[in-house]
Amino acid sequence: MKDLLIDYNDISFENTTISMELEGLSDEVLLDECNFILSGKYESELMDDILANYFKTGNISKQERRVAEALYLLANGELAWEV
Repeated sequence: MKDLLIDYNDISFENTTISMELEGLSDEVLLDECNFILSGKYESELMDDILANYFKTGNISKQERRVAEALYLLANGELAWEV
């Protein structure tokens, strides 16, 4: 039973690890990851607009980056606890 309990240290470690991953991702890699996360499972008009803007201009704004990071955090936080 103890193996199934999640404590603050586990959550803190996962959050720190994911945050460090995000810091190392370029915009292109982050958007590729977001595209993969959304493919076949979910739809996001907001991410579609961000991806379209990136392919059109070659860069994204800080706000668009925050949206993509939020999606990445949400997906990876969800996957981290699916054991």
